[in-house]
Amino acid sequence: MTLSFSGIVLAGGKSKRLGKNKAFIELGGKPVIQWVLDALRDLCDELLISANEIELYSGLGVRVVRDAPSGKGALVGLYSALIEMRNDFTFVAACDMPFLSKALVSYMMSRARDCDALVPRIDAYIDPLHAIYSKNCVAAIEKQIASGNRQVRSFYGDIKVKYVDKEIIYKLDPGGLSLFNINNTADLDKARALIAGRDRGTHHNQSDTININRPVIREIKRK
Repeated sequence: MTLSFSGIVLAGGKSKRLGKNKAFIELGGKPVIQWVLDALRDLCDELLISANEIELYSGLGVRVVRDAPSGKGALVGLYSALIEMRNDFTFVAACDMPFLSKALVSYMMSRARDCDALVPRIDAYIDPLHAIYSKNCVAAIEKQIASGNRQVRSFYGDIKVKYVDKEIIYKLDPGGLSLFNINNTADLDKARALIAGRDRGTHHNQSDTININRPVIREIKRK
């Protein structure tokens, strides 16, 4: 039986480094979060945005779930959306990931059975906000929130986790751009250059490959 997936987009609000809400920064003629939603629309039969301020996202045509309690980071956002989603499995992405690879996400969905989380891994680094989670994670996350530990992957020790390693990642998504996220102005400039290259029909090359430290940077930033 084919699994059905919800798609959860975690919207974290204003970025200190960029001075504005990353979700609504224009990229290639549409807000960054719209790139994420468009990539997931054909892969998921339900889309949810998890956010502190529901009103900001009401015009995107997607159900918005309020973080509870609000302002406590990505783990709480994930927890809130897992409770509300109608499917048993979800693909989770941050709102600042404009280059999600449908091939990689589809592959991850096809390998989601028999685990509670499926996470991309490049050498020693993982990205917990480009991952698949099941509703079985709710109790484990709740335990960590109650203890005050809000590191995104803090609950992994209490669930069954599988990983997608770099050989598969780079085979399906050359350059690993699916894991690219916009943290600062340099990232935004790179994203705009990549979009401009696509519009000109230019294929990305080895210089476009993400730095494998980026998932770690994300994890530290979102603790």
